[in-house]
Amino acid sequence: MIGVLLFLMPNFAGARETTKKKQSDQDVTVDLGGGVKIHMVAIPASWFLMGSNDNENYEKPAHEVYVDGFYLGKYEVTQIQWRKVMGYDPPGCKDCDNCRTIPPMRIPVSNLT
Repeated sequence: MIGVLLFLMPNFAGARETTKKKQSDQDVTVDLGGGVKIHMVAIPASWFLMGSNDNENYEKPAHEVYVDGFYLGKYEVTQIQWRKVMGYDPPGCKDCDNCRTIPPMRIPVSNLT
């Protein structure tokens, strides 16, 4: 199973944000330092219908929920990105720089729920 980490990043220490206009005005590249970057897309604030009136009781009642805008990673989070943001190796990975032939810059984080 491959996990995808959602970074809610209005701003965090040490990151330099640069707008990327090639693909979209909403695309952003966050420089984490050391040549590591995260490409993100803006998800606009919006209302959505959460739950259901037709299924299990724990889903009832269907109701409108408002979610503020946020940035979502465009690609899976790699082990090196995780390490740069979180400050430690991803779960299930110790000393990832030496454990595989593929560099951790390219290996997605796995085993997240």
